[in-house]
Amino acid sequence: MDISQKEWRDIGGEFVFEQLNTMTPYGSQRKAAKRFYRPQHREELLEELRAVEAYLQALKEHPSSIHYLQYEFCRVKDIRRSIERAKKGGILEDLEFFELKIFIDVIEELMAKYPLMHTTLACELRGLDELRERLDPEATGRMTFYIYDAYSKRLTLLRKHQRELEARISKEKDEQKKEELLRERSSLLIAQDKEEREIRMELSAIVQRHADTILGNMDALARLDHRIAKAVLAREYGGCMPEIAESGGIELSEAINPLLSSILAKKGEDFQRISIRVPTGTSIVTGANMGGKSVSLKTILLNAMLVHMGMFPFARAATVSLFDFFFYLGDDFEDISAGLSSFGAEIIKLSDVLKKSQRQRGMILLDEPLRGTNPREGRAILLGIVRRYIGTDHLLMVSTHFESLVEEGMLHYQVRGLKDVDFDALASQIEVDREASLSRIRKSMNFCLEEVEAGEDVPRDALRISELLGLDATLIEEIKELL
Repeated sequence: MDISQKEWRDIGGEFVFEQLNTMTPYGSQRKAAKRFYRPQHREELLEELRAVEAYLQALKEHPSSIHYLQYEFCRVKDIRRSIERAKKGGILEDLEFFELKIFIDVIEELMAKYPLMHTTLACELRGLDELRERLDPEATGRMTFYIYDAYSKRLTLLRKHQRELEARISKEKDEQKKEELLRERSSLLIAQDKEEREIRMELSAIVQRHADTILGNMDALARLDHRIAKAVLAREYGGCMPEIAESGGIELSEAINPLLSSILAKKGEDFQRISIRVPTGTSIVTGANMGGKSVSLKTILLNAMLVHMGMFPFARAATVSLFDFFFYLGDDFEDISAGLSSFGAEIIKLSDVLKKSQRQRGMILLDEPLRGTNPREGRAILLGIVRRYIGTDHLLMVSTHFESLVEEGMLHYQVRGLKDVDFDALASQIEVDREASLSRIRKSMNFCLEEVEAGEDVPRDALRISELLGLDATLIEEIKELL
């Protein structure tokens, strides 16, 4: 993972993965791996996305067929270690044969039900007829395992002899003769154990021959389970098949962030969808606090990273080019616990990403960096950094309160904020219900990012919000004179 676990959690990645419900241990392992598809893996990524698209289509047109598969998924246990041990010549136990028998039955059921989806994707699962027949020599179809008499004529005779001996023992009254019969039975049981072990060895040898096919089925099952889970999630949150561009940046149409959308929904508010085109090079985002700059950056980053993980972005449409790495600088630094100031932690991280940028193509998002130092030096340092990325093949997007940061060659995005608001009407609403003031302001805020000219002034929404929230009127006038 290119970003820390905390950053992944903050942008909504952990929330998304909690909703990604894989049902088999193999699918869950594939999900947990969080594979990233870099630029050199473009064709593999397209294969993954096309599979998710096919299952999403099947989910819409033949939902019951997906449910049939998912029912079988619930029967699967993780038997990889048993198969790998058998592949190396190990002898399996009865419980392991039992679990393998269920696994083979699941594979057969999945192969039978797969065509019901009417998908163009070929089934990657492979049958194991020889092994199935050997594990069920009496062809009962029952999901149990036992060293059946049918495995060996010798075993049949030994067990028959044992039953006869036990019948004689139960009737024998002479203690000496009974003792002799018990010794004979003991020898018989040893012979049975030896025969059963040889049968387990023979069955394990068959498993060994088919081990690669079994392991291949596990991998195919992991892909099937994981991809269907991705399709289900895409349907739930309105994901789309992205276009993977050969170069350039990212373009999202009406994108959402499921975590932030969920948080707002609990407050009775709606997430305002984000539409934006961010090319490579340097882009600066300005706007007042509460304006949604952080939300925009997190939404853009989350959806870009999900595409790189073979998932659909949560948007009406998306075009994404592939990057070698992602970097995100938010408002919390794990290095602080190691004794560094927030400024020191930021500088170390920024220094690292500058070095990494010399070797790899990155998508770099900085959310109000260097706010912890004095504005004059902070602006100078940040200006020096953002200039480095002008005209490069990296995507650098920076939200900031520093003024006069946008120069020629940079794109400037501004949160529309409170531009369209009737302040008198909003102020009167807040006067009536001051406890809900923050919520009313947030609902009135337009979080859309719009591209503006480089020299356009930063909106004075912070002062307007302060006024609405009841900051002393005389102080407000004094502040206006200072601006």
